[in-house]
Amino acid sequence: MDLPVTNVPIMRQANERNFEHKPPTAGVRALIVEGGGVTGIIPLLILQELEAMVNLPIKIQEHFDIVIGKSSGAINTLALYSNEWSVENCLKQFQDISRDAFGRRHRYFGFSSTSLRRPGQILEAMLSHLGDSKYSSTGITHALTTAFGDRSLLFEASARGTKVGVVATTKDSSTCLFTNYNGPPEVRSPRCGYNLVRPEDSTISALASSATPPYFKPFQGYYDASLGDYNNLIDLALSEQDAVWSRQKKQPDIVVSLGIGFNKNNDPQILGAKQRTIPRARPIPRLFHSFSNSLVEEAGKQEVQNNLEPQARERHHRLDFEFSGDDLDLDNIQAMSAIREQIKSILVSNEAISRCADNVIASLFYLELRENQLFFDGTKFLCKGQIRCRLKPSSSALQVLITRLKESKAYFCSNFEHRLDCWYSGESEVVEHEVSYRREIEFKITSFEEFIDIKLDGITHSPMSISNCPYKIETLVKDQGLDLPFGSRLRVRRTQSQPAEYMKSAIYT
Repeated sequence: MDLPVTNVPIMRQANERNFEHKPPTAGVRALIVEGGGVTGIIPLLILQELEAMVNLPIKIQEHFDIVIGKSSGAINTLALYSNEWSVENCLKQFQDISRDAFGRRHRYFGFSSTSLRRPGQILEAMLSHLGDSKYSSTGITHALTTAFGDRSLLFEASARGTKVGVVATTKDSSTCLFTNYNGPPEVRSPRCGYNLVRPEDSTISALASSATPPYFKPFQGYYDASLGDYNNLIDLALSEQDAVWSRQKKQPDIVVSLGIGFNKNNDPQILGAKQRTIPRARPIPRLFHSFSNSLVEEAGKQEVQNNLEPQARERHHRLDFEFSGDDLDLDNIQAMSAIREQIKSILVSNEAISRCADNVIASLFYLELRENQLFFDGTKFLCKGQIRCRLKPSSSALQVLITRLKESKAYFCSNFEHRLDCWYSGESEVVEHEVSYRREIEFKITSFEEFIDIKLDGITHSPMSISNCPYKIETLVKDQGLDLPFGSRLRVRRTQSQPAEYMKSAIYT
């Protein structure tokens, strides 16, 4: 759904843009992009493979409603959304940014640490600890300014309607979320664990989130988000979806959490002991605590996912993969090619990514009830509605998707009496005349407390629930605004019909 906006006051010049708006009855799709120096290339490789498996002619980032990134993952997030780069271009640019960022070491007494060899390495470690900086800030500042411009408004990042946030930490370990959106402050508790910040531009956000000691000095008082006390980006994304869309803790359609790889050669018990004994007063020990414990952290994230309800668990996709060899230094740019080849070989035909791609396809479809199309026969309500698609009528992706639905003989199934084919002869009109995808459905309920769970099958490897399903009928009615006395939020009902009265009495009595 597009919302035309002209003359946006906080932009620098008058313009006309169509801001995409999430349909009221469609669920939220969340993307989490982690990072840590050169390992930030791994989430991009995962996204590249996911895009190939979804196999639609739109960028993979267009499939998400809210995106949270941190550290080098924040750089990738801004590249995908602020610059609207393709994943392939992000991969190329990320390697260039890494070379610039980690290419300018500090010099000590006129010598570089590499020329001093072993004594220089010891001196470098000592001075890095004292100064919180191994590299000059000139390189990373130049790289990010070149990538994002010196005055690139983060608000301009996403006319597609995607809510973009990148995370940083202050010196007192407080977490800050830099966003391209506002939202009423009263919807977030003062004890939510983070502060919302509207930055001046994308470059500032990228520099703040990627200021990782001992590699770089803090930027305007901000450090890498991994040093903060609020390090669970999935919880942060769920909190923000509740604040932005009033979801009231309803699980998203899909959560894709992209990790930066882990090494099982580490012993979690030893790492746990290190975690308990290392002082965290200065940034370097805090950084060690965060990054050296990647395996323990990964195990914790998997445990959180395993504790979810079965219906929610299949929508949470933690995509992180083991790499072999020694632990990787975050500034080891020489290892990037080897990382890329190793991870790409792991990702080929990966089942976890395939399940995620199925979830992405299923979440394109959502349910709407037809206004004034609820009929009561004395024992049950007959509900009439439509299954719709998020893709624009003019989108080539919709045409490709309809062709795939037809070729795979895909269908919807739920508690209607017969399965409903996704494709029928009328879909040729969608392709030829660029009209919205709509598939008419009917189903019966005895109470508005019931849930409807429509699943997509045939085009996916197994049945997958469409957006927001299982959907409580009472919530569906309220989300669509059909309980309002003057009709829905988008359309005004001309007459107060009998079905609407039955609907209201069913909800409130």
